[in-house]
Amino acid sequence: MSVLRGDVYWVDPGGALGTEQAGRRPYLVLSQRSFNDRLGAVVGIALTSREPKWPFPLSVPVGEGRLPRRSWAKVGQVRTISVLRLGDRLGRVAPADVDRTLEALLEIIGP
Repeated sequence: MSVLRGDVYWVDPGGALGTEQAGRRPYLVLSQRSFNDRLGAVVGIALTSREPKWPFPLSVPVGEGRLPRRSWAKVGQVRTISVLRLGDRLGRVAPADVDRTLEALLEIIGP
């Protein structure tokens, strides 16, 4: 199974601690296909359909017209996920959405 940057999958990340996201939710794949294929894992970021309290860079609107619900990337909720945890594919966001999400992540972690 090839997973591409910009794909959105349902994921159940397992147990959570503190402010980590718990429960089944959509994740946006940020990692490149070569990484995903080689390691059998993806770098993903949790999505939410709840309008966020905090604007950019903590949340970025994604997937308008491409996902079943209006969604935001929760930029502080990035994690590496085994492809074995990937459920159904929900869709694919526009490359501009991926770019904005990566920009927001870089603002948080620095250059």
